Amino acid sequence: MCPISDYLIQYVKDKGRPQPIRKLPILCDFKRFEITETDTSTACFLYCGAASYRELISFIIETFDGLKRSDKNVSLQFILGGKRNEIERVEEMIAGSRYANRIKLDVNVPHAEIPDRYSKASALLIPLRPTVQDAARFPHKLGEYLASAKPVITTAYGEINNYEFIDEVSALVAKTYDPKQFSEKMQFVIDFPEKAKKIGLKGREMGMVHFDYRKIGRELKDFILSFPYANRQAKKNQGHR
Repeated sequence: MCPISDYLIQYVKDKGRPQPIRKLPILCDFKRFEITETDTSTACFLYCGAASYRELISFIIETFDGLKRSDKNVSLQFILGGKRNEIERVEEMIAGSRYANRIKLDVNVPHAEIPDRYSKASALLIPLRPTVQDAARFPHKLGEYLASAKPVITTAYGEINNYEFIDEVSALVAKTYDPKQFSEKMQFVIDFPEKAKKIGLKGREMGMVHFDYRKIGRELKDFILSFPYANRQAKKNQGHR
């Protein structure tokens, strides 16, 4: 069994089902993402996800509204997928922002275009909540965020605490799911763009160690072949070649 989080591993153990377990984290093809320079005269924050995550979208808009304005052109971009009625609700939320004219919404962007969108952002947003859902999951989108070499802004919940997401080193990590704290991490990108760049690069390095699908794939193969039946079957298949 290969759960994605410690929460799910413990859930399986609590059910009294003894079996080999190997945690399988988020996976990403880091070679798909090119490292590009970001214009430090502007600050663009990007969130990519489902329009159904209304609470998270509302949270992000609130944090954006709480930023201290500067002489920089500061903007927020949403790349969302979802049904028409879900998108309409998000549009209403954006319209209620004090800075609605600085918020852009793109809908159902083809996945092939996503790496380029990430590369043009100043920082990528993924707030995680103190909920069972966010403790149990580990969004694969986070791997792509890291691969883009842009600083990731997140919160210290769930699997974030089990890897090297170190605040102001490999990511910008708010201690709690609090709009003020999250806004402060976004403000860091505005005030210290060169430091933010270095954090993004360090995050990519960390991601390649823990989440590159090639490395994890080899480890997973070894895990599967550690079972007697799988090992015998692999040798049998080799004999038929």
